[in-house]
Amino acid sequence: MAASLSQTLNFYRAFSKHSTILSCQILDDNQLEFMLSKGLGQYIDVYTKNQIIFDNGKLIADILMEVMNRNTMKF
Repeated sequence: MAASLSQTLNFYRAFSKHSTILSCQILDDNQLEFMLSKGLGQYIDVYTKNQIIFDNGKLIADILMEVMNRNTMKF
């Protein structure tokens, strides 16, 4: 999943005006907000953007948050 997301983002890197292609922020209500580099979304079809980038990104972030929560519980 991470490799697929990485390959997809790498493909669209040429269209990005910034070095950061995708960012994620944890909001106050523990929801995740994903943001593509400004203007990059216009080059990505809807399926790729929603299913591959955002959905896979969310799954990866959920796994990372679970790992962080488990590590926090150990202390």
